[in-house]
Amino acid sequence: MRGQPDNCSENSSGQGGRPILSRLFTTQAVVIGVGLLLGGVVAAMGAGIGIAAFGALFFLLLSLRSIRPALLMSVGIMMVFGREELYKYDIPFAGGGLKASDLLLAVVLGAWLVRVLVLNRTVLQLPKFFCAAVLLFLVLAGISAAGAISGGIYFKDALLELRPLLQYLLVFPLMAEFDVQTLKKSIWILLGVSVFSSLRILTNYALGVGEVLLYGEGIRVVLLELGAYLPPVILGFVFAMYGVRPRLALGIGLLNLCALAVTFFRSAYLGLGAGLAFMFVVGEPLVRRTLVKLALMVFLGGIILGIAHTVISPKAINPIESVVSRFLSLREYKDDISSIHRLREWDAASFLISKNPVWGNGLGTRVVFESPQYDQESKKLGYLSNEIYVHNSYMWLLVKLGAVGLFSFLLLPLTALYTAVRSLKWMADPSSRAVQLGMSGIIAGNMFISIFGPMFNIDNMTPINAFVFGSVFVMAREAQNPWENEI
Repeated sequence: MRGQPDNCSENSSGQGGRPILSRLFTTQAVVIGVGLLLGGVVAAMGAGIGIAAFGALFFLLLSLRSIRPALLMSVGIMMVFGREELYKYDIPFAGGGLKASDLLLAVVLGAWLVRVLVLNRTVLQLPKFFCAAVLLFLVLAGISAAGAISGGIYFKDALLELRPLLQYLLVFPLMAEFDVQTLKKSIWILLGVSVFSSLRILTNYALGVGEVLLYGEGIRVVLLELGAYLPPVILGFVFAMYGVRPRLALGIGLLNLCALAVTFFRSAYLGLGAGLAFMFVVGEPLVRRTLVKLALMVFLGGIILGIAHTVISPKAINPIESVVSRFLSLREYKDDISSIHRLREWDAASFLISKNPVWGNGLGTRVVFESPQYDQESKKLGYLSNEIYVHNSYMWLLVKLGAVGLFSFLLLPLTALYTAVRSLKWMADPSSRAVQLGMSGIIAGNMFISIFGPMFNIDNMTPINAFVFGSVFVMAREAQNPWENEI
């Protein structure tokens, strides 16, 4: 039936009946694997400048033929390396440093412009309103950075906050050069990357690698950004629900769910719940029934794992109990030190917002307040926090860019979310419906998480957001509804 999930659509993603290995190990996958290996060598040897320059040249030449490997690499490295690993090395430039993400963005955009202007490559239909919204937001951000620097804010702070926002430019080559089938193949490549990343983080957790959470009863946090795990968890689950390679998809979703759990970020659980709840509301009845069954399966599986851990290793910290206690600690936010830190930070941010509510205080503006958390330098509780970071993307936008900047940015996720939900009713192919529903759940989850963290403005999340936003409009082409393609 049209619009209903097809549990027999094992090969409905347009890849035919070829074995899964031949579908995943394409040229793009090999290039991404080489790139990740190169990144590991850089991190291990510290030979950042020479290897990074060679890698950038390699990807530039490759991208003149196809921008897809470099663009997927821009997203894939965010799913493998934590911020401390990824941004540890740079190439000195203009008093600062060019990071791996900067080089890849320059490669993708530069190669795409050469392909369009010199090689006359075809540009697929672009959504006019969304493209205008992206450019408007980035122009406002650029003006804010320039104004802040001229007003006396340290230029490195302003450029540090502008740099991740520029990653939203990735939506243009993505929407211009990816068709539906290419996008589906690319998603599976990124899911393959997530398997490697999840195995890595679970291994680190099992070996005790990570940072001890000072106020979490001995919980050891594996510091890898949680935002990188919501997409593979949600996409894995929704592919399984629609019968798109269900066993493989469900396995990937559950593996990433385990990796997400051992980060012990409470907002991760809230964001995942918000994303799944949104899909429950907008999905058809069969999706709702399947989501309920999936929730019960995960709940019972958690109980079984918790009991097995207690029997096998009763003296060790039980990860299931840690997840539950970490989540339940939300009720005691008034006594939780990390929550008090956020509340004081938000009070200081609110004061700055009241000073310049319309246009903001400019990129690079610092939020100053007394934090109750532990300070590594002074080796004591309590310190004066003087950061450009804010644990709330919406407050960050209001502090830096004001109400105008917040409104201009919200056009991006809200337009993408609206397009994803509306185009679902025009899609007949189960794999296409799965992608579009999954993307809507990812956007909804990240919008909720952004209340507690900088999911929309931090450097190792914006490439992932750009990929998700752009994917919605690539998939909307399949809806064959002219109105949708003009959104």
